[in-house]
Amino acid sequence: MTLGRISTGIANLDALIEGGIPRGSTVLVAGNPGTGKTILTSHFLYEGLSIGDAGVYVSFSESKKQFYDNFERFGMRFLDFEKDNKFAFLDFASVNKDGIGDALEEVLEVSRKLGAKRIVIDSFSAILLAFDSVNDARITLHVVLGKVLRSEGITNMLIAEVPVGTRNIGSGMEEFVADGIIQLEYGTSDAVPATLKVVKMRSTYII
Repeated sequence: MTLGRISTGIANLDALIEGGIPRGSTVLVAGNPGTGKTILTSHFLYEGLSIGDAGVYVSFSESKKQFYDNFERFGMRFLDFEKDNKFAFLDFASVNKDGIGDALEEVLEVSRKLGAKRIVIDSFSAILLAFDSVNDARITLHVVLGKVLRSEGITNMLIAEVPVGTRNIGSGMEEFVADGIIQLEYGTSDAVPATLKVVKMRSTYII
């Protein structure tokens, strides 16, 4: 059986991973601030919208207006797809620990309503902070990301912030949740502002 893959919208990245991400995967996009995590994941969503895959952007930090204004500069008119009921931006910037369960339920509800095939969650780090324990986070994220989204054929990208001065990716929870890890790091010069490394991608030969 041929494994279904979906394009990231970035040709050079697709070339590293046999043409795209395995459908239904959870992929962590990790990196320091300013390395292009939001741009990469938004390209992933916009590529899907351009071929008919509905998508959802879940933000625990940036407002809807900021997101739309920033990406219109890149020619990505997410608002047009929202008007066509193909895209939704969910703003959870003010969600606290008591509301994280309801927020994740809303993500699933909206995704099903749209028939979404791609989801971006910004950020994984913010979700972890909303749980009282690592075990609670593991159980919830395993059910939501590892089972529900995969069973419905939804491919999702999780943004993870890596503090400046460190190279480690988070707390170890990320390895548990993710089928793939894409790491962005500062480049060596102005000519190469950032570098990209595919650390892990299940069912994929990485070039």
